[in-house]
Amino acid sequence: MKICIFGGSFNPPHLGHVLISMFVKEQFAFERFVIIPSYIPPHKENEKIATFEKRFEWLNRIFEDVSDIERRLGGKSYTLKTLRYIKDETPDSKLYLLIGEDSFHNLPTWYEYEKIFDLSDIIVYPRFCEKNYMNDLKITLKKYWQRIIFLDTPLIQISSTLIRERVKEGKDVSHMLPASILEDVINTYTER
Repeated sequence: MKICIFGGSFNPPHLGHVLISMFVKEQFAFERFVIIPSYIPPHKENEKIATFEKRFEWLNRIFEDVSDIERRLGGKSYTLKTLRYIKDETPDSKLYLLIGEDSFHNLPTWYEYEKIFDLSDIIVYPRFCEKNYMNDLKITLKKYWQRIIFLDTPLIQISSTLIRERVKEGKDVSHMLPASILEDVINTYTER
């Protein structure tokens, strides 16, 4: 079974996530495409995060297959721990981890990142990033480079950070969020 794992803090999930999912599903024949929100995102410790329950609820309004694996695992949400759990549950599966180019840029800072490649290939979707980082990454990730797939999809310039900032400033975010979560997202981040 080919399984794609799309993880992240989803603080909040937005139309960029929906479009990326659509492009990936069209390009690959995955038997399962699962969304996994971080329980405690290790790289976002200084960021105000909506509760896991709230983010999980939003994702379930938008996507078909959302998993609470990282809540069940508890503690900080390390990708390696999640991939190991999924691989143990589905030992014959082929795993693919879907991440944004901004996250890919920071991959060498992830917890035991090299071991991720023992369990999964990585699919990278484009984000607006300085391209000069790529040469260093090619050196750092040289032995894994064949396990990385770079998507050729439109650049989607919507981010959760931008949405939170616009909500705080009282600006319109209706063009960035699915209608099913719009009011709840605005209320959640206005209260902060």
